[in-house]
Amino acid sequence: MNIPPLSFVRFSIISIFLSGLVLAGCARVPGSAADTANSPEKSIAPHAEMTVYIMATCPYCARALETAILPLYFELDGSLAVSVAYVGTTDESGVPDLAHGDTEVASAIIELCAASATDEANWFSFMRCMYRDNLWQDMEKNWTSCASAARIPSEDVRHCIEKGGGRDALTRSIALSAAEHIQAAPSIFIDGKEYVGPIDKESLLTHICYFSGKPSTRPKICETIPEPELLKATFLNDIRCGERCDVTSEIDFLKSLFPAMEIAELDYSEPDGKALYQQMEDELGEGFLPALYIEETMDDLGVAAIPLTQYLVTFGDGFVLPLGEGFDPTAELCDNGVDDDNNGRMDCEDATCAGTPACREEIPHRMDLFIMSQCPYAAMIIPAADHVVRHLQQNGSPATLRLQFIGEVREEELMSMHGPAEVAEDLRMACIQELYPTQHGFMTYMMCRARNIESENWQQCLSETMVEKEVTDCATGTRGVELLQQSFRLAEEVSRNASPSWMLNNRLEMNARTATEIFNAYCSANDDPACQVEIKPLLIDKDIPALEKCE
Repeated sequence: MNIPPLSFVRFSIISIFLSGLVLAGCARVPGSAADTANSPEKSIAPHAEMTVYIMATCPYCARALETAILPLYFELDGSLAVSVAYVGTTDESGVPDLAHGDTEVASAIIELCAASATDEANWFSFMRCMYRDNLWQDMEKNWTSCASAARIPSEDVRHCIEKGGGRDALTRSIALSAAEHIQAAPSIFIDGKEYVGPIDKESLLTHICYFSGKPSTRPKICETIPEPELLKATFLNDIRCGERCDVTSEIDFLKSLFPAMEIAELDYSEPDGKALYQQMEDELGEGFLPALYIEETMDDLGVAAIPLTQYLVTFGDGFVLPLGEGFDPTAELCDNGVDDDNNGRMDCEDATCAGTPACREEIPHRMDLFIMSQCPYAAMIIPAADHVVRHLQQNGSPATLRLQFIGEVREEELMSMHGPAEVAEDLRMACIQELYPTQHGFMTYMMCRARNIESENWQQCLSETMVEKEVTDCATGTRGVELLQQSFRLAEEVSRNASPSWMLNNRLEMNARTATEIFNAYCSANDDPACQVEIKPLLIDKDIPALEKCE
């Protein structure tokens, strides 16, 4: 029963929820917009504050506004402060560039100009008119009738549109929201925290009544809303696992998804922890750790659990949800001075520890860089790695750099995150590294490919000493497969599953991004005279500290 842990599906689950796409959503290119409509203070302090990130012509936004957000605004009558923000980008000239093209730009400008021409209540009346009966689908034709119905002077709106006030407001909106990293619409924040539940009136009202604001300011309508029953869950972990089992982000996400959930923590070292893990093994044939045991039925979890259904494993009186990368608490830990599996062999004496970082032979002056060949973050770090090794070697160092590749063999087929094209490039790189190792000559090819990782014209990156037929014969033959399989196995043995990742001196983890960081980390672990020669920083280094990973 191979159930993928939640962290393996974070892109498909967490990023979707955190983009507000519970029902569905309108995605966009990176970069975001945020500019609130006029929001004069009301006579009473609101119970909760909501910011809604929308696209003016997004059908999912239209549905959310029409059926949930706007009705709540009027029904709560001052208890809910609502700000509307816009999602989009600007081109190189600073001109708004929205997902649904010029029509959406025009629609957003109309809405912002309407906001500038009236007060909050009238503007929301205008919005309710626009998103009712599908009038938003032709906003340029229909806005004047909605402005009239909301008592907004059409001439003021038209003047704002013609003089560029709305476009300027939209540009400011985009610049402001870029810092918030809003990725899609609709996205909803309540009291500054992202709301990740279903976007319907009942769910939002329940959240506003019981999970936001203060009990003393709770609006009277909340008396008609049943208080959610507490969901009980147990988080099972093992303190020995350390950072590897740090699933704080996953737990925080689940708390947002199920705000009525109460989580008790349990460690495998405790008798109840061992008993729960053993019960999993007995009932399911395998145990999960770290994991969340939820003591509820699927009906109790409600619609918020729908995207999790394929990862929830029926267990006991409820479900267990595997988290993180997975950890076997019954296995030897290899570096803690304890015979964990009670087989009479401790740490590196245990055969199961062979190949793990703690038990690997130390090879000074060696750096292994684990990558996926078409990962953009790996491409960004290759120039820094090349710069460091060249600096060291030019100053008499025996330093060596080896590229390793991250992937898997599934039913005898080589697999990698970015598909067959990446596997083909992995094979070429592995072969070129073996064929042309002298003075790291292979890095000439790697550097060239890093400039355009998806180009099909790999031949243009071959240096004068590289022979295309030699590379092709190796990459399409058994030797290329052997080299890549070896690299994949090494990455698995030393738990390098994110691109780029480092291993220093054949056993140490190294967290480094820039040339300076790589150089300093290498020198801290190696007695190398070349380390006394200061390395010049690369100009590209200023862009690397925020580097992410393909994983």
